[in-house]
Amino acid sequence: MGRAWFGAKRRKKERMILVLFDWDNLQLSLDSPRPEGFSLISGFDRLMEKLGEIGKVELIYLFAPPGISDHFLEIFYHQGINIISCPKITPKERGPKRDTTDETMIRFGEELIDQIPTLTHLCIGSGDKDFCGLARYAIRKGLKIIITAASKTSLAPELIDLASRDPETKKRRVIWFTPQKGTI
Repeated sequence: MGRAWFGAKRRKKERMILVLFDWDNLQLSLDSPRPEGFSLISGFDRLMEKLGEIGKVELIYLFAPPGISDHFLEIFYHQGINIISCPKITPKERGPKRDTTDETMIRFGEELIDQIPTLTHLCIGSGDKDFCGLARYAIRKGLKIIITAASKTSLAPELIDLASRDPETKKRRVIWFTPQKGTI
């Protein structure tokens, strides 16, 4: 006779989160001048705590143009964030330099989603609607979407609509990046 499985608890699939940040989008969306108590470390700590309530943060990547100050690099290092440099390039036809951050983050994200079958969630750290395609790609691959943005004005409604719903509250999973000590 086979093993009895009636009444046995099914082990839940562990939730694994890939986090991708568009540094320029987050940084430009933060209040300026910086309010009293401004702390990027507190902001990242709070974000990681909220993501930890959803699942295990597997990998964190931050996409930014070259020239990030050493101060930021040290913060990112201590937070376990991997940095991908995205240069601004001059097109062949000459003209203004083109930012490569969005296209690099999208391509990199799609490749990681394909390479890591244990992922269950994608957290997009940007409110830019250019990432709707990446969110849709992840959804087609079975991932749930979490959005992190620094302000309501920087968050595209199209991106909000792609965020997964919290199973308990039924609200879209949008986590505000608030780099201020004592804020929730």
